[in-house]
Amino acid sequence: MLQLIARAVAPRPRQDDSALIAEQRHTDELRAELARRREQLLADTLKKGSDE
Repeated sequence: MLQLIARAVAPRPRQDDSALIAEQRHTDELRAELARRREQLLADTLKKGSDE
């Protein structure tokens, strides 16, 4: 019963909230891609340095 009441009075996500969530998800994906590229660049640079 308390769960039903809690669900009834819980704030509903607004349209703005879903846009912010989508934007945050996109930002997180970009950060992950940037970190992957940074790691790859570092690995390539270290490999190039050891080849010389």
